[in-house]
Amino acid sequence: MHPFVKNTNEPDAERYTPPEVVAAVKDTLGQIDLDPATTDLVNSTFIRAKRYYTKETDGLTRENPWTGRVFINPPGGMKGQPNPKAFWERLIVEYQAKRVTSAIFLAFDIEHLQQSQGWNYMMVQWPFCIPEKRLIFYREKNGHIEPRDYPEFSSAILYVGKSIKRFTESFKNIGAIIIPRVITNRPANYSIE
Repeated sequence: MHPFVKNTNEPDAERYTPPEVVAAVKDTLGQIDLDPATTDLVNSTFIRAKRYYTKETDGLTRENPWTGRVFINPPGGMKGQPNPKAFWERLIVEYQAKRVTSAIFLAFDIEHLQQSQGWNYMMVQWPFCIPEKRLIFYREKNGHIEPRDYPEFSSAILYVGKSIKRFTESFKNIGAIIIPRVITNRPANYSIE
């Protein structure tokens, strides 16, 4: 059995990334090689990842490889659901193994930064953006993508990779960028330039 938890979110717990964040993700990464947690409609409408996994294909199983530039807006995000942690830990394992070259992880709830103190890999060791305003996420309804009625939580957007300057430039209009002074478990060639 793999150490990553199976996707078990409620249907309405899914919140899809706003287009302005997707644009900043693509500007940072260049392109999205993998989105391990999406739907066919969301990928064809917003993300346009070269490869993606859905709830049915389960992006957390070991049989589904993670490689290249990855964008993750994990399912769940509600308290008590393990999915954000499982997706975050899989990302760091794949990055350390050099299968993932860079990634952006959208933490639906800013509390994940604090909760990660008990996880295997703390989120605050990586550069992140705190959006100036709460993000209005999207949802699928009757075969269409539409914005939710109101912003629900404060979010955080984390960057795992070596192009911190590009991340900063891409996300500076979305919110405040925080770059930790000391980042443990980082590659030897990691730099903020």
